[in-house]
Amino acid sequence: MKKFWMTTLLIGMTTLLGRAAGRERPNILLILADDLGYGNVDCYNPGPSIPTPHLDRLSREGRRFMQAYAPAAVCTPTRYGILTGQYPWRGPLKDGVVMEYEHPIVAPELITLPERLKTAGYATACIGKWHLGMTWPTVDGEPLRTDFSKRPSYDAFVELAKRIDYKGEVRSGPVDHGFDYYYGEGVINFPPYMFIENDRFAEKPAGLRLKGLSGAPGMMSADYTDESVLARQSDAVLEYLDRRAKGGRETPFFLYWAPNAIHYPICPSADFRGKTEHGPYGDFMYELDAAVGRVVDRIDELDLRENTLIVFTSDNGPRRPRLPTGHDCTAGLRGRKASDYDGGVKVPFIASWPGTIPTNTASDAVISLVDLYPTFTKLGGAECTNQFTDGIDVREALVEGTLANSDERAIVMTSVRGKFALRRGKWSLLSHPGNGIKRYDGDEDTPTQLYDLHEDRGQRNNLFPEFPEKARELERDLKRVRALE
Repeated sequence: MKKFWMTTLLIGMTTLLGRAAGRERPNILLILADDLGYGNVDCYNPGPSIPTPHLDRLSREGRRFMQAYAPAAVCTPTRYGILTGQYPWRGPLKDGVVMEYEHPIVAPELITLPERLKTAGYATACIGKWHLGMTWPTVDGEPLRTDFSKRPSYDAFVELAKRIDYKGEVRSGPVDHGFDYYYGEGVINFPPYMFIENDRFAEKPAGLRLKGLSGAPGMMSADYTDESVLARQSDAVLEYLDRRAKGGRETPFFLYWAPNAIHYPICPSADFRGKTEHGPYGDFMYELDAAVGRVVDRIDELDLRENTLIVFTSDNGPRRPRLPTGHDCTAGLRGRKASDYDGGVKVPFIASWPGTIPTNTASDAVISLVDLYPTFTKLGGAECTNQFTDGIDVREALVEGTLANSDERAIVMTSVRGKFALRRGKWSLLSHPGNGIKRYDGDEDTPTQLYDLHEDRGQRNNLFPEFPEKARELERDLKRVRALE
């Protein structure tokens, strides 16, 4: 029997590796939702949930991963981890996120995921949220901000907006880090409130938006509205797919779509208001699901589906753990966005590739979003050399649902304040008291938290007093991972 299963595994891996060769290298569509919790996709949530028919269909057409983790509990560091394959704390940002007009954090010498795939002949595109910093052109040629020790005042933000040269080149963005094409708004709740195409503003400024949703005023284009951003992004995705189908079928593509939903502002468009029983939040989630459905349908219509790997996931957990309607955005997990409890870092992860990934299946393999870098690189036939990566190649998990030695692998997550959590096998270690945000909501006299996730997926019963040796063992694992380079 053991020989049979080994043979089956080898056949599956051979099939997957074979498809990654030559013209059979897949197109890759990565959809990274924003602040979407583990329980926000219906097929992950056994309780009262927001309807997500298109994501549920994608799950039936592929594999649903039940133990996928973002490397961080907030936006910027997870995006850094995906594009570099490294845990974000190895870079310059040790906690928090990149704020308005802050300097870019991806070093020019780092080889990003799209840069790897371009060496193998891929066309690459990024649509939507970037949130890794950009270098903004200024009318006086001087850096826009130099003092990041404190947040600028309201009046200072107005002056910053006036200093930007809206005809100049926006540097250090996606097109400077391996993407052939970019279209997006940067960060929806940060100024300027304008779309960027490649390295230029796609529209002219019409005037100051004096009350931005982040509290920061900034320049805004005439046709910019929060409610239109998701539709404009998904339209851009459809247009890109049409261009690839018409003029570039022989060239595989990597398309990274980072929609703004369901990050605040919670802004469903008029067509989706009132569509769910869960208020504007549920309506916005429903709109995101519909946008994903439009994109998948277009891939089908263009006859690209059979050779396209689609991955849908999220950058971190939900900002709101629960809705007044009873919907649990974490599906019973503890914590939320910003916390390194599982509610802040465990994310839905759906992978679909007809003929390669079995349909309507689920996997308990423990994976991290930093694994996307080596996995996509290998699938694309590129070399993953000359740069350290924390991620591992998880093609085996995609095709077979299992991962060799998964229980022995330690993966690391961080909270918004740079606090560390570690998952290995059934064990979860938080190397600090409390939730990793600002306050302590646990036992302040117990500096370490240890949970058995097989018995306690909600992380309610701290086993550190009973198993201090296991906690120390995992702390050694954490120290070892942090020492790697």
